[in-house]
Amino acid sequence: MSGGKLPEGWATSTINEMCNLNPKLKLDDDLDVGFMPMAGVPTTYLGKCNFETKKWSEVKKGFTQFQNDDVIFAKITPCFENGKAVVIKEFPNGYGAGSTEYYVLRSINGLINPHWLFALVKTKDFLTNGALNMSGSVGHKRVTKEFLENYGVPVPPLAEQKVIAEKLDTLLAQVDSTKARLEQIPQILKRFRQSVIVAAVNGQLTKELHKKNKFKLTEL
Repeated sequence: MSGGKLPEGWATSTINEMCNLNPKLKLDDDLDVGFMPMAGVPTTYLGKCNFETKKWSEVKKGFTQFQNDDVIFAKITPCFENGKAVVIKEFPNGYGAGSTEYYVLRSINGLINPHWLFALVKTKDFLTNGALNMSGSVGHKRVTKEFLENYGVPVPPLAEQKVIAEKLDTLLAQVDSTKARLEQIPQILKRFRQSVIVAAVNGQLTKELHKKNKFKLTEL
């Protein structure tokens, strides 16, 4: 990852050193798990997973496996560039499966906070460089495993990772709230314009003027 001098106490590493990539699971066939296709992965930072419940026996083969606190993201174009990524949370029994077009990152021995890792894969630097390191035919290009494994990761102390991730959630929630309010402005202005037009054609805009003129005529 590009950047300047790291803050005191931070270190540098690679994703391969900090995470297991696409680890496998061994679960009971009758266990309920979540199944999430690509369409169920959000593109927004605070977006939620959309999944359905299935038996493990139905999804254990032919799909990518993951568990709660794993970070997953799309590896295929254009889903990768669109930022489809999420931290797995609240899946049935803590497990799930989904598209084969996911990369799954699982912290090794809790070395890295999943929400900090998620923030990294949502950065412009990661998305831009990942898009430049794809292989495959047009329309089916995928981020290479080599790029992902060797991608440089700035690593703050674990406690600081948690604080940063929490503050980021709070700030981005405020951004989304502000955006939602701003998006309402065009409709508010539209309604205001209409009310002004209605008032004009109904004589409401000149009502006070008529009263004033009437008063002056009475005085005379």
